[in-house]
Amino acid sequence: RIPDGKVFGFASDLNTYIGRPTGDAIAFTAGGHERLRISANYVFGQDVTGRVTRHDNTGVTPKIQLEHNSEASLALSKFSNDADSSRLFLQKGRGSLESATAVQDNDVLGQIIFNGYNGSGFRNAAQILAEVDGEPTSSGDNTDMPGALVFKTSEDGTNIPQERLRITSDGKVGIGTDNPGAKLDVYA
Repeated sequence: RIPDGKVFGFASDLNTYIGRPTGDAIAFTAGGHERLRISANYVFGQDVTGRVTRHDNTGVTPKIQLEHNSEASLALSKFSNDADSSRLFLQKGRGSLESATAVQDNDVLGQIIFNGYNGSGFRNAAQILAEVDGEPTSSGDNTDMPGALVFKTSEDGTNIPQERLRITSDGKVGIGTDNPGAKLDVYA
């Protein structure tokens, strides 16, 4: 055991070490900067042996996975002088990590939430949600996953986004309605 306040480090590299920043947490520091923290509230791993990579429909394998049964939140920031993009997989299953079950109609599969700092804190300005829009695997095989995209914005004076636009699984677009009846439905 390492005593409190001490770190596991290297004699020839004093700014690279493993330490305990708070109770029930471990941090990995390299170059004098904390690079990874694991606490009792979440599991975070990079290329973790024995874990199931939870993605499909693409040849890209995520290099970092964040998994938890009740909350999975992630902040990403990229700064570069090129046109290269990032990839983000937002996935949902019912059940648990150990025993996943199928999602159901209207389940929210993932959200992108846009917050702005208003001088006293970050406030919710807009959201993009992906929802299950029908019955998964209704086509008789295991590849079916009908989806809808929902766009929400907050009016002036509030930080609670309301639905403004929806694209359904059959390609209908609704503006001001969550149930478009034609290729384009616009409600005032």
